[in-house]
Amino acid sequence: MVERLPFDNSDLTKDVNVIVKVIKRIVKILLVGMCILAVVCAISYQNRPICSNVTVEGIERAVATVGPYKSILVGYNERAYRLPPSNDFGKLFEFDEWEPLQERIYGTSVIAFNLADEWVIDLYSDGKVCAYYGYSPDGYKSTAYYVVPIEIINALSDFVEENGELQELYHAHAFYHP
Repeated sequence: MVERLPFDNSDLTKDVNVIVKVIKRIVKILLVGMCILAVVCAISYQNRPICSNVTVEGIERAVATVGPYKSILVGYNERAYRLPPSNDFGKLFEFDEWEPLQERIYGTSVIAFNLADEWVIDLYSDGKVCAYYGYSPDGYKSTAYYVVPIEIINALSDFVEENGELQELYHAHAFYHP
């Protein structure tokens, strides 16, 4: 019979415990690092600059460029209208009265202007405006929010009622924006 020597595994157990502690510490460091990275990404995403096409000046340029030369699709009173080209259209916006709004707008707009399939300008009954530019470059906000006097919204509503031609929408996404 062969005599067996007793095997002492205490050194092995100590080594395994040290390795487990190191792995746990590495996992904790990685998790904390990923959380910090997620917070930094979220903050930088929210602090992106606004695309120049949804600033007041950019919207004013769009209205001046599109209004006199192209017809404009408008959503108003749950119907679609097409406004013919008009030099008077841009004057009704009174852009010098627009004030930036930091909060996001929720609800259903009263009027939605679709300018050249690139801009959507939603006007709400409480005087808020949401401007969206569909071709904003990466790294820029494509949506901006504003507050305007109610009189502007009323004047634009009257203009649509007086000059708009009722249309049938063929695209379900005609007034889509995020």
